[in-house]
Amino acid sequence: MPDHKESDGNSKEEAVSRRTFLKGLGAAGLVTPAALSGCSDSGSDREADRDGSTTTDTSRPRNRRPGSDHRPNFLVIVADDMRYDQLWSMKNVIEHIQKPGISFTQARCNVPLCQPSRVGMFSGQLSKHHHVIDVGFIQPYVHVDRFIQKALANAGYTCGLTGKFVNGIDANGGTAPPDGFTLWREIVIDHQKNRFTIRDEDGLVRPKGIYPTDYYAREAIKFLGEVQEPFALWMTPSEPHSPFTPRANLAHKFSDYEFKIVDEVDVSDKPPWIQALPPLTPADFKQLEEDARGSLRELAAVDDMVGQVFDALDPEVLARTVIFFASDNGVHRGEHRRLGSATKGGPYDVGLHVPMLVRGPGFEHAPDISAPVLMFQDMAATMIELSGATPIMDHQLGVSLAGIVADPGSQRNRVLLHEIASPYYTTSGDGITTGPDHELGFRKLYRYPSVGSKDKTPPIYEAYDLDTDPDELQNWGNDPTRRAERDRLEKILDDLLAAP
Repeated sequence: MPDHKESDGNSKEEAVSRRTFLKGLGAAGLVTPAALSGCSDSGSDREADRDGSTTTDTSRPRNRRPGSDHRPNFLVIVADDMRYDQLWSMKNVIEHIQKPGISFTQARCNVPLCQPSRVGMFSGQLSKHHHVIDVGFIQPYVHVDRFIQKALANAGYTCGLTGKFVNGIDANGGTAPPDGFTLWREIVIDHQKNRFTIRDEDGLVRPKGIYPTDYYAREAIKFLGEVQEPFALWMTPSEPHSPFTPRANLAHKFSDYEFKIVDEVDVSDKPPWIQALPPLTPADFKQLEEDARGSLRELAAVDDMVGQVFDALDPEVLARTVIFFASDNGVHRGEHRRLGSATKGGPYDVGLHVPMLVRGPGFEHAPDISAPVLMFQDMAATMIELSGATPIMDHQLGVSLAGIVADPGSQRNRVLLHEIASPYYTTSGDGITTGPDHELGFRKLYRYPSVGSKDKTPPIYEAYDLDTDPDELQNWGNDPTRRAERDRLEKILDDLLAAP
C-alpha cells in the first residue's frame, strides 16, 4: 500500500556545571511587560507588504531590560521537515548556535508528524494526553489559550510567533492570536511560498515581494527591537516542507549534491504493509535526489533567516537569551521503500530523530550530550523551569534540558515514548526508544496496533539495535532467541502507556 502523503501545508557524555544565575526562580516581583507598539500593520493596505522590500533591516534592536529581572529570554527556531542529517548545510546555525552551545544528539519526536509535534511543543504534553496524532482540522484544538505562551505571559514574558502554529488551525484561514501572544504572524498553510498569506493581529494580509523566511526575520527583528525583556519568540517557518519553492537566488544551489539513498532490497523481515511496497526504481532514485536538493535549497533560506536575526541581535541581549534550534520531525527519502516528499509518520529514525541545539545562559559550549531527549516536551519543561512560570496545563512530563546538562548520566536509562497514527502509516502503533547508554542497550521497539486502537488482531512487532543497525535494516522483533529481551522492552512500553 502506498504511503499517505501529508497534505498540510555520539560523543561521550560529560557532566557540565549549571550556572547559578537563575537562583530564586519563581520568586515574587515578576515584571509585567509594557504594551508593545509598532508591531501591527497600519491596515491601510491588507494586500501589500509593509514596504515591499526583499531585504531585512538589521539595525540593532533597542531592548529594554528590567534591572531586577535575571531570567533568560527565549528564542525558539523550528524548521519544518528537516532531517537530522541535513544540519551540515546550515553554516549560520552551526556558527551561531551549535558551536557556542550544546548538541543533544539523541533528541526524538513523540509523534513524527507536523501537527502532533507542534501541539506537543506548545502544550508540553505527550500524545497520550493531548490525543492529537493526525494532521487535519482538529476539533478545533480547544486548549490553545492555555498553551505555554500563556504561562510565560502570566510570568511576565512578552511572547511572539512568526510562522507556523498548529496545522489544523493554520490551514483554515488562521486564527486570532491565542491568549499570551503579543506579536502574531501566523502563516496560513498552503505552501505557496512565493505567494503566501499571513494572519496577524488584525486579520489576513498577503505580503508581496518577499520570501517567507525573510519576512519572518524582518518581523522578528522588529519585535526584538521594541519588546520589553524578558521575551519568548517562536520562529517556525514552513520550510523546507514540500512542495519545494526555493527563493530565486537559491534555485540552483546544491545542484551537484548527491544524496545517499538507503535502498532496502530485502524487506522480508518488515511488517506486511512494508513488504507490500514495490522496490525503488531508477525514476524513484532520481526523484529522491531532486527532493533532497529542493529541501536543502529551502533550508538555506532558513539558515539565512537565522543569520539575519543574529546579525541584528544586540550582544547583551544575546547573552541573556536561551536559543533552541530543532525540527518538528524528519522525513523519509526512500528508506524502507517509503516514497513521497512529505512522508514522515512511522517508527523509523529518519522521521523520529531530529536535530536539537541549545545555546545561551546555562548552555555554554560543552561536549555533545547523548542522553535521550523528548524534543518538544523537554523544551517546554526547560522554558517553564528557567522562567519560573506556573504551568497551566496538566501532564507536562518533559525533563528540563538544564537538568540534563547538569547531570547527563542521570538520564542514561530514560526511555522515550512514541505513537503513530493509522492515516499516516497504514496502521497505528506504540513504541519506545532507549539511549546509547541504557542498561538494555540502544534499542527501539514498536508494537502494532496501538493500545488505543479498536483493532484487536494479534500484535506485530518491530525491534532494532540502533547502535549496530542505525538504518534499521534487521528487525529482530520476531526472533525467538531474543524473546526475553523483547518482553523486557515491552514491559517498559506498557508501563509508560499506563503511567498517569
